[in-house]
Amino acid sequence: MSLAINNALLLPKTNVTFAVSENSNGVLLPRKAPLNPFTLSFHSPELQKAFAEHHAQKSQKLVRFTLSLAVALVFLFAIMDQYLIPEVAAQVLRLRIGLSLFFVCVLGLTLMRALQKHLQLLMSGVILVGGLAIVEIIRVSEAYGGHNYYVGLILAIIYGHALLRLRFIYASITTWLVVFVYEIAALQFQFTPPNLVLNSTFFLVAANVMGMFSSYGLEYYMRAAFWQTHILREQSRELAVEHERKTAELDKARQLQLAMLPKEIPQLPHLAIDAYMKTAMEVGGDYYDFQSDSAGALTVVIGDATGHGLNAGMMVTATKSIFETMADEPELTKLFMQMNRVLKRMNLRGHYMALQMLKIKDRALEICTAGMPPVLLYRAATQKLEEVTIKAMPLGSVRDFPYRKLRTAVASGDAVLLMSDGLPELFNPQNEMFDMVRVKQTFAEVAQLSPREIITHLLRAGEIWAAGKPQQDDMTFVVLKVK
Repeated sequence: MSLAINNALLLPKTNVTFAVSENSNGVLLPRKAPLNPFTLSFHSPELQKAFAEHHAQKSQKLVRFTLSLAVALVFLFAIMDQYLIPEVAAQVLRLRIGLSLFFVCVLGLTLMRALQKHLQLLMSGVILVGGLAIVEIIRVSEAYGGHNYYVGLILAIIYGHALLRLRFIYASITTWLVVFVYEIAALQFQFTPPNLVLNSTFFLVAANVMGMFSSYGLEYYMRAAFWQTHILREQSRELAVEHERKTAELDKARQLQLAMLPKEIPQLPHLAIDAYMKTAMEVGGDYYDFQSDSAGALTVVIGDATGHGLNAGMMVTATKSIFETMADEPELTKLFMQMNRVLKRMNLRGHYMALQMLKIKDRALEICTAGMPPVLLYRAATQKLEEVTIKAMPLGSVRDFPYRKLRTAVASGDAVLLMSDGLPELFNPQNEMFDMVRVKQTFAEVAQLSPREIITHLLRAGEIWAAGKPQQDDMTFVVLKVK
């Protein structure tokens, strides 16, 4: 979020990322899916219901295709019956037609939205009815060689465990029931050799066991994938909540920073003033202020805290408070030394405040600085630009640092530019810095204009230089023009 003075508010976008590992109740979500190892059901009824709905939705197309394929296979087998068991082909055909009609009806039921939650029961019914129909076909045709049709039960097992998307528990119960019915029926067969019954039993049991392993693995990995999606969804929701909370906090901090800025810019008979601040983040580290005393002197303050964001905003808050408390001190160097001692005692762990003060009374000007860019002074009489540089350490860094000040005089038409390092250190897409040379050239081009026009020109020059590259540092200007 950016701040601007004189009714200008700019809002650049920022990216904020967070990392969360717990759900909304503060409970750590396990990486492994919380499943019953035997039934593969989720321990949570809500999660189980959600998976069932998800599974039914994702299985619809495959189930419908598989049912359609089953109808086609039934008719293909009906053609084979004419060659393999011609004696009872007509009787078996009636069974196959009935089975096909059943499959078609179930296929129609899958199109009904209200029956989606019963899809597992419907598919279990398909396997059970299909298996029983095959057992009946074997019984009817065993005297004519139909006892070899037990391989059709293997096809039913494949359908149950792999193609109809039956849950492991449903598929296992249904297919074992079909095998059990076949074994009961086989005891009644009169024309099937015992060794063939034993052989078919072995293959049916083996196929069912392999099918169980297959359906167990298939369902397990489907549920594991669903669980991972659930975790990601929970984390995304937590990220959104955290982002909203952080955004609200940053907005409050931004409002606090706005409240610390002067509500109005002083208007003096002999001086025109304007100011502008644009932060690189929601909360910036730049600061400016004005203070008038009873003797008619105006103190102008501009500062730049180390770093960005909330830590820099904390330093700005501290500096503002100290300045408000000590602003009555008439001597700038003493004021700097007092503020430096207070900030040093606060021990803000590597956070410092570069600061610059300018005191002007009538045509007399005093400048004191601590780690800020040079003050640029345009002399209207000579149309020359002066660079006022005072080397000093930022406040809060070195105890009892001997700060110095510079005195000079200004005349009508002179212009003074105070700024943070945002513009001089602005980079273009080629990673070239704008630097002080360009700042001085840009300022000299418009120094004869009003303070607002000067700031507008500086901002425009910065925008052209950056060519769309995001701002990396706060940018602040205070311009004074002597009338």
